[in-house]
Amino acid sequence: MYSLITCQLEKSLVEAMPSIMAFIASKISNHHDREDILQDVLLRTLKYADRSEIKNVQSYAMNVCKSAIVDHWKNHTVGHDLNDCCEHEDNTSDLFSSESSHRKLLDTAKAIQKMPQLRRIVFLNKRLDGKSRKEIAEVHRISEESVKKHISRASADLKSYLNGAGWLS
Repeated sequence: MYSLITCQLEKSLVEAMPSIMAFIASKISNHHDREDILQDVLLRTLKYADRSEIKNVQSYAMNVCKSAIVDHWKNHTVGHDLNDCCEHEDNTSDLFSSESSHRKLLDTAKAIQKMPQLRRIVFLNKRLDGKSRKEIAEVHRISEESVKKHISRASADLKSYLNGAGWLS
């Protein structure tokens, strides 16, 4: 049965996805691993929501994200012991231990969310997925020059938004 609570939870997760993806991308370079981790975060969050009420979906999902990244490092790090992984976990936690860093990440996600849909998609394809201009142009059936303009405008939008929010000097 699909409930109103599930619908609201999914909506909250969709709104949180840019910040979740940005965080994952800052820690994991491989595109496929990033997608796997995102899927794991979404599944874990939805599974937990079936058993209990989540008061702040984005905060909960980000904690699940940190845990999933540490699990990824544990499973994919060769020649390192558990202490190395724990050190990574502590470093990962540093980003969110500071209220200021958390607010900056949220402002970045808001700026990306406010972009026109195609501009946002092209920007995320380039910056998060690491796709080439040519690949993006082919997928969206636009010219490579249009891709370049979308990326440039998205970067300008992001810079302007963060400057207006007081993050850039």
